[in-house]
Amino acid sequence: MHLARFLIAALVLLPAISSAATAERLLRLGTGSTTTEQIAQPVRVHVDNTDVVSAKQLSSMEMEIEALSPGTATVFLHGDEGVSAWRVLVDSGVDRGGKQEAIEAARKACEALRQGPDGIEVTVQSAQCQKKVVQLSEHLLSSRLVVRFKEEGLLAQLRAQDEALSRKHPDLAVSLAYLGATLRISGRVDTVEERDALVRTLWQETAGRMLVDMRTLDISAENQ
Repeated sequence: MHLARFLIAALVLLPAISSAATAERLLRLGTGSTTTEQIAQPVRVHVDNTDVVSAKQLSSMEMEIEALSPGTATVFLHGDEGVSAWRVLVDSGVDRGGKQEAIEAARKACEALRQGPDGIEVTVQSAQCQKKVVQLSEHLLSSRLVVRFKEEGLLAQLRAQDEALSRKHPDLAVSLAYLGATLRISGRVDTVEERDALVRTLWQETAGRMLVDMRTLDISAENQ
């Protein structure tokens, strides 16, 4: 029997900082093409839209990505030091528009947003701001977005992530807590695939890069 999920928040005394957007790299491919990319460490690879791309690790330092059909997909690289994400656009015209609109919406919702030649810095202080920065994150890479959180903004993100888990994975026996800017996931899942799905759900509700600690998340299949 799965345990109930508890909503836990670490006390944030100072603004937490996460210097990144939701994707570290952007790749543009044509349907039917394949690319081999260098990676820094051995990883587990999984994809949120397997109709658009497939991805697999070839060796400890290489990953192959194949474009299957037009669209947008995210490739997740799950290593010892955390999870990173690459956005892949297949064929022209599939990149989401509305970047400037997303910037202006975040500017209106957030108390502090600065835009300069090197990118954007923003402080998340409310649920509305958090939502708008999540939408903005779709348009920027990690090198172009710095996200800071005040306590209420971080609590808003925690609530959004927990609500998403309740909708999409109601039977998972996990709890969430922020320690500074790092999201700690605790509890148990049955398989690695369940963990992957959990990561993808949380990623969709994250403003800026998702810094995650899963050392207290057990996988039942690995203990058998």
